Amino acid sequence: MLVNEQRLIFAAQSFRVDRAELRRMLELLQERANGAVELEIAHIVLPDKTPQEINAFHQALRDAGVFFITITGIDGSQLNGTIAEVFDSPNFPASVATVFVDSAMKMRNQNYYPRNSLKLFIDFRKPAIFDFNLMPSHATANESTFTVNGQDVTWVRGVYHEIDNFVRSHMALAGWLHKHRIYDMLLFP
Repeated sequence: MLVNEQRLIFAAQSFRVDRAELRRMLELLQERANGAVELEIAHIVLPDKTPQEINAFHQALRDAGVFFITITGIDGSQLNGTIAEVFDSPNFPASVATVFVDSAMKMRNQNYYPRNSLKLFIDFRKPAIFDFNLMPSHATANESTFTVNGQDVTWVRGVYHEIDNFVRSHMALAGWLHKHRIYDMLLFP
């Protein structure tokens, strides 16, 4: 049984974090992804392998479970690597445009599809002020998503709700301005 918890959970205009909080959120996700790898290892049966081969396979799964994140700056610069490599880099962008992480990407690149995974894309980009293609009565456009998929219902729901709570605790005070129909309400006398 595959459980899928997916929802647009935040918009750049309504979710505010600094560099340290963003790192803390990604480290929290990394801990949860490490838990998913351990659940994966517990379900793997390798009857034709030696104990050394089994241990090597388990270690390869743990190594593949380490996040490879991508952070793009407003200026178009891009950093890729582990959380520590990216956040400790002197080239970390002053203004972050997007953040992307997929816990199963390394595993899928090796043709292994884990039972539980998560994917996060945060879009901090702001629409142009004078973009007349935007409909003022619609919500502010944003592509941020957080997806948790898996066969372990407890893991999926636990990760989803933990990150949902983190995002809700970092909402900007004026986030309501970017919701659907706010512009229409402001036009009423």
